[in-house]
Amino acid sequence: MNFYGIRQRKNADIQMRVSLLKHACEARKINYVDLDSEAIDYSAIPQPQRHDFLYNIGRGSQVLESLMLNKEVTTFYKSFPKVNSNLANTTTLWTLIHEKENLPSPKTIHSLSRDRSLLDNYVEYLGGFPVIIKAIGGTRGVGVIKVESAASLYSIADHLVSLGGNYILRQFIESAATARLVVLGNQVVASVEYIIPNGDFRSNIAGIPNAKPIKLSAGVEETAIKAVDAIDVECGGVDLILDKEGNHYLLEVNYPFSFLTPQFITGTDIAGMMVDYLIEKQRGADEIHLRGRH
Repeated sequence: MNFYGIRQRKNADIQMRVSLLKHACEARKINYVDLDSEAIDYSAIPQPQRHDFLYNIGRGSQVLESLMLNKEVTTFYKSFPKVNSNLANTTTLWTLIHEKENLPSPKTIHSLSRDRSLLDNYVEYLGGFPVIIKAIGGTRGVGVIKVESAASLYSIADHLVSLGGNYILRQFIESAATARLVVLGNQVVASVEYIIPNGDFRSNIAGIPNAKPIKLSAGVEETAIKAVDAIDVECGGVDLILDKEGNHYLLEVNYPFSFLTPQFITGTDIAGMMVDYLIEKQRGADEIHLRGRH
C-alpha cells in the first residue's frame, strides 16, 4: 500500500507538508513515496495500483499527477478525472464555478482592460474605489493590488495588460476578519483567522502568517463546504472574508492547499485526518467492489 505524494521542488512549506503526511502514513503502516515532478524520470513513472493513494501536495506537478491518475488509485477527487482539471495552475478561475453556484463572493470582473470607459464602468459596478486587481495564478497575497483612484487604475491597467497574463478586478471588502477553513468531506475540521499586519490590507501573505483559532457560524461553514464540493474534490482550504456587518464572502478555494497554519494553530491533526479519509474512502470502494462480484 503506497501513498504517492507529488510535489514540485522543496520549499519550507512543502517540505513540512511532506513531513506531516509521511509521519501520518508511517503511523498507519502505509509506505509514503515522495515524488518530485522536476526530478522524476518521465520514461519510468510509477503507476499506482488498487489500494494505493495519490495526492498532489502543492501547486505545480499537475502534469505528473495527470499521468499517474487512473480509476484504481484513491484520491480526493469526487469522480475520476482523466487529467488534473487545474492544469492552468490557478485557483482564481474556480471563482467562475462559485459564481454559477450563487455562493456569496465579492463582485468580480474577469478580464482587465485598458479601455478607460470600460474601466470606469467596472469601478461603478464594483461599488467604487478602492478596487482590487488580482493576478491569476498568484498566491500568498502576491499579485493582489489595492487601487485607490482612476488615475492609478488607468496606469496600472496599461502596465499589466502590456505585460500579458490574466487579471481580474474585484470589489474591495472592508475586512473585519479573514479566515482559512479546512474542509474534509462534508465538514469543516479546522478554521483560523489571519491577523492582518500593520500597513497592509492582505492577511495570508508570504512568510509565516499570524493566525488564531476562530469559530465561525454554520452559514459560513456551509459556504465553505459548498465551495469545495463545487470543484469536485473532497478537501480544500477555503479563504473567506467577513465584513463589519457580519456578512461573509468567498475569496477562493485552494486545492491542493497548505494545512500547516490551521494544524499548528488549532492542534488538529489535519494530515492524519486526510490519510484516514482516504483509507475510509478506499474501504468503501472495496465493499462496493465485493458486492458487485456476488
